[in-house]
Amino acid sequence: MEASADLAPCLRGLAGCVVGASGFLAASLIVFLDAMNRRYDLGIRLFASARRPREQVRLFDFLGVNPTMEW
Repeated sequence: MEASADLAPCLRGLAGCVVGASGFLAASLIVFLDAMNRRYDLGIRLFASARRPREQVRLFDFLGVNPTMEW
């Protein structure tokens, strides 16, 4: 079994806020949590805040993802 499958039950129903979301580490966390949510249908609600607008987060464009969250 892969590690993400072991983690999935712990994330079910999570509501989390990621601050500094336009930075590399925070944006990477958002991408990971969104991928987990889509793969395992966990019902995760993500909120994010940053000084820059979401459209300026280069990592999202680079990876070609559009995570589901409230900015």
